[in-house]
Parts: sequence; structure tokens; C-alpha cells
Amino acid sequence: MKIEKISIVIPAFNEEESLVPLLIEINNLFKKLQYQYEVIVIDDGSCDSTWDVILDFSRNSSGNIKGVRLIKNYGQTAAIQVGFKESCGDVIIVMDADGQNDPNDIGYLIAEIEKGYDIVSGWRHQRKDFFLRVIMSWMGNFLVKKISGLDLHDVGCSLKAYRKEYIKDVKLLGEMHRILLIYLAERGARVKELKVNHRKRINGKSKYGMGRVVKLVMDLILYKFFTKFASKPIYMFGGLGFFSILFSFLLGLFVIYRKIAFHGAWISPLFFISVTFLTVGIIFIMLGILAELLVRIYYQTQYELPYQVKEKVNS
Repeated sequence: MKIEKISIVIPAFNEEESLVPLLIEINNLFKKLQYQYEVIVIDDGSCDSTWDVILDFSRNSSGNIKGVRLIKNYGQTAAIQVGFKESCGDVIIVMDADGQNDPNDIGYLIAEIEKGYDIVSGWRHQRKDFFLRVIMSWMGNFLVKKISGLDLHDVGCSLKAYRKEYIKDVKLLGEMHRILLIYLAERGARVKELKVNHRKRINGKSKYGMGRVVKLVMDLILYKFFTKFASKPIYMFGGLGFFSILFSFLLGLFVIYRKIAFHGAWISPLFFISVTFLTVGIIFIMLGILAELLVRIYYQTQYELPYQVKEKVNS
């Protein structure tokens, strides 16, 4: 597929100072690149002059700068989803508004897409961040590598390029933008990681805190469930229930053996633990059956199948 137009999606929250030089850099860059382009800036409920900056640039950009203003702060995932919906380019670039992503790397991302990759993700190999943030990022990337199997160094880098066809039907929920790359790789997208320049933040304040790692862990748990058990939840819940009941049974046998061989007491903490695990096991199995019913109802009412066809021949 020939690439003719590039869409750049920039979610912004209180970035009035950083946004001005960033948009100027992007405009200057595309004077050199041989592509049509559009920049879609999503004002995610800012309480400063971010929207005024967007309006000023949009009036003087010959239609290349577009703005969407959300009624309140919904978060980065929702802002990126809005950007995807508004984009009409063959390749969609996502980048932060704080100026730490270097626009000059956009050309290198596009070049990798032209080589046949579906997603190109930036790797901030020389980060200009506080030591604590670097440690948090390393922990997150380690978890991603272990859980997803993708050999990525920097899944948290916002600078990414996507082929339009891979994200046109994607519905982002919660904080899914953090691991969107993993979901798309699971669908068969070819992923390339590319070293990019990372710049020190000059204006504004960072919006990321310690809670980011916790959110990433929750997202990874959700990813694992949806990719492995979304269409067969009985296997997960039923498996947990089976092992819980088995442990309860073995513990009960031990209580009986202790009573017969050593004249121990029937009513003891071990007896109550055994009953508890038995109850939990039954509950897990019932949850699995209920989840199985919900999944089947979902696929039947939504007319969706629990698989995707990549290619057909003579069909």
C-alpha cells in the first residue's frame, strides 16, 4: 500500500507552553517530507490556554492543524481514541504534547512502515527523565516482556506509528493505550521497535505518577484474560475451582487420617480451612458457568466471532 497521507495524533492536557514549539517543528518537518499530513490535537479538558493555542494554529495552517476539545479530562486513552476516529491518513502517528518526543523521528518511523511493518514503536534508549521514572519504566517493560512474550525495550514510549487498517476498528477502553501494541501484535500485526531521540521536558509538568505501574499491571492481567480466556472463561474459573476443591479434599483426608491415627480433633482450624476451599471451589466453577453463558450470549447478539480471518482463497 502506497503511503500518501500521514495523520499525527497529539493528546494534550495543560500543555500550552509545550504545544507551540512542537507544532512549529512538525510543520517545518513536513515541508521536507513528501507526504500530505494532518495534525489532530485533542484538548483533553485542559484548564489553561491549550485550546486557544490550537485555535490559533488551526486558523493559520491551511487546514493541516485540526483540534478536538473534550468537555472534561477523560484521560489519554479516550483522547487517543478520539484522534484515531478523526484521522484519515494511511499511517497514524501518536506522540505526546510535552515536546519530549522528537518530531524529526517521524520520518524514520514512516520509513519502517514502508518496509512492510504494521506498527513501529519508539525506544527511548537514552531517556531524559528522573531516575525514579526510569526504574518504573524498566519494571513495566519487564512485566510486558514476561506476560506478552514481545521482546520490547520501551512499550511505554508514546511515539508510535500504526497502519490505518490495524486501528480503524479498535475500541480503546480504560487505560488500554498503554498495551495497544500488544493487542495488535496478538492480532497478527508486524511490530518493529526503533531507537528514537528523547528530549528533556522544558515547559509544563509531567502528568505521570507512581500509579502508572499499578495501572499497567492491571491492564496486563486484563490482556491475559481477554487473549487466553475471553471465549472460554470456564477453563480459567473452572480450573481454579477444580484445584481449590482438590486441595480441600486432600486437607479433609489429612484431618480424617489425623483423627484415626493420632486421635486428633474433628473440629479444628484445618477442618474450617478445608470447608472454605471447598466453598470457594464451587463458587469459582459457578462463576465459570455464568461467564461462559455471558460470552455465548455476547457473541450471538453482537454477531461477532471469537476469531479473525486473515486471508481467504477461492472463497
